[in-house]
Amino acid sequence: MSAYASTTTDRQARTWERMMKWLERMAERDQQLYGAVRQFERKSFHANVIVCVLTPDDPIAGPNHPSARTAVAFNISQGGVGLISAEAFDSSALQIGLRLPDGNYRWKEGRVVRVREIPGESFVEYGVSFRKATEAAN
Repeated sequence: MSAYASTTTDRQARTWERMMKWLERMAERDQQLYGAVRQFERKSFHANVIVCVLTPDDPIAGPNHPSARTAVAFNISQGGVGLISAEAFDSSALQIGLRLPDGNYRWKEGRVVRVREIPGESFVEYGVSFRKATEAAN
């Protein structure tokens, strides 16, 4: 069983490396196209995050929310976050949970502004714009 676990880990590492290279190429392209119009500078940020889709029956985000899914953040700015997920999100309105050093989560409301399949992988890249406090929910 340990040989399988080692092989799986190696495979995951190679997949992650391919995805990160693809994302770097896309980030360079996006910077050339959109860098001048962005309000906030993007920073590289690699961390697991929790993504929730709130409903009237479950209106409070949290790690135990029925819709909670794990995604990987790969960049962040004051205006939003880039995510990679193996699972599709069934709404454009999301709650993103960033884990703090003390183990609690800081939740940000956002909306999906970009969805791109990562070629040759079973992962999707999402661009999520953080909602301003004055912006109405859809």
